[in-house]
Amino acid sequence: ALAQDSTEARSGAPTKSSSPDPLGVRDTLHLNVESTGENSWMVDVACYNDEELFGLSIPLRFTSGLRRVYIDSTIFTGGRVDYFQVKLARADTAIQRLTIGLIAALSPDAKVLDSGNGSLAKVYLHAEGEGKGLKVDTTTTAPQNSLLFIYSDMKDGNLQIKIFPEVVI
Repeated sequence: ALAQDSTEARSGAPTKSSSPDPLGVRDTLHLNVESTGENSWMVDVACYNDEELFGLSIPLRFTSGLRRVYIDSTIFTGGRVDYFQVKLARADTAIQRLTIGLIAALSPDAKVLDSGNGSLAKVYLHAEGEGKGLKVDTTTTAPQNSLLFIYSDMKDGNLQIKIFPEVVI
């Protein structure tokens, strides 16, 4: 569940597991780290989902040894959620955390995230001082944000929301 800048990017959909997602194949978050300079990185936040998603909660933590990590920007343009009406990225450098919140729209007829595989956002960051590498992992952030994939379903004209914790690679 930990991504590092030395980790090779993984692609493709996961296979059926012994603890399946009740909706089908387990949906998966991918955190792919690329170096963009001596002390700077880009983290591609991507996911595989086999059902349509209404929203996502993605809290991340960053570490680089004893160095402080600074989150410079989070870019959604060109990603799978580019058209979502709510795209939030709350950076907290003091605790080296980033919370990404995504909601398709605030109406039941909103265009949701189709099933598929690919990038949701790109996070750019840097660290100051001597050191090597960046580690990224999921975490929880206040107030009780955890990794969640949010599914919607219309039943009898009412919007039904289903929330499941997911897997990180």
